[in-house]
Amino acid sequence: MNRTLRISVALAASITCSMNAERAMAQQCEQIMKLVAEDGDPGGRFGRSLAINGNIALIGSWSDENGSSAGPVYVFDLEAREQLSRILPEEITRTDRFGSGLTIHRDTAVIGAKFDSTPEGVRSGTVYLFDVSDPREPNQIAWIYPDDGEDYDRFGGPCVTGGEILLVSAPGHNGFVGAVYVYDFASHTQLSKITPSDGYEWDGFGGPIEFYGEYVFIGASSHNARREESGAVYVFDLSDPYNPAEVAKFFPPDGQAEDHFGSSIALSGETAAILAFGDDDNGRDAGSVYVYDISDPLNP
Repeated sequence: MNRTLRISVALAASITCSMNAERAMAQQCEQIMKLVAEDGDPGGRFGRSLAINGNIALIGSWSDENGSSAGPVYVFDLEAREQLSRILPEEITRTDRFGSGLTIHRDTAVIGAKFDSTPEGVRSGTVYLFDVSDPREPNQIAWIYPDDGEDYDRFGGPCVTGGEILLVSAPGHNGFVGAVYVYDFASHTQLSKITPSDGYEWDGFGGPIEFYGEYVFIGASSHNARREESGAVYVFDLSDPYNPAEVAKFFPPDGQAEDHFGSSIALSGETAAILAFGDDDNGRDAGSVYVYDISDPLNP
């Protein structure tokens, strides 16, 4: 049984206190601080990517002395409300988009540079790992990219962790069919690669990625599920990370061309919220969010 609620919105992008209705009713969001970069510049777009672990926040920025879209990533102590350091590898150059993917797991920062070039391809993308156990002195510990990388793969867009697994998206791989690479977090070793069973060029599989226990939800917002670029979300079982198994694919029954369902995914408890920013119910590209019961991830 498909259990879905759709919420139409004029702009489907918001920050909520909680997806838990009781907590949301019991309290209100209260601003406690505002962070800015010490060396911020016009057009810097500070805050274009974010990651938080405890009191440490990683905040991506758009521009730097190395060139527009180079980086850096800033490290803040939220308790002290203080900028501790900034991260920008020397080899990062103009338009590499260092910070395009950003997450932090324990004392390790994972930072994507989706337009960084490698021996495998021009602007194919890379991921940097930094030890931030001393957040004032981040130390690079690894630099990874897949052996089968191609030009414009955009490897290092979304990066997410679940347990000891690191997932890195490459939505431009294989003519923008897209792929998600599975790594062992401790050794930085590639274990497998996730691709959809029915992927096509320009699907953009791997745009958003979200863990749900041993499962992972992966969006392909330009997949022709019902109409051209109507979008879909895939579910993979990662209990064996060497052999990910596709176990479900879903999309709304009223999907239309260019809805781009699956362009963003948020999970909490047994609930999934899926963005379709091109939905036209409230007018052209007004957008909507579909809410799913995922208590059975094999049948959202």
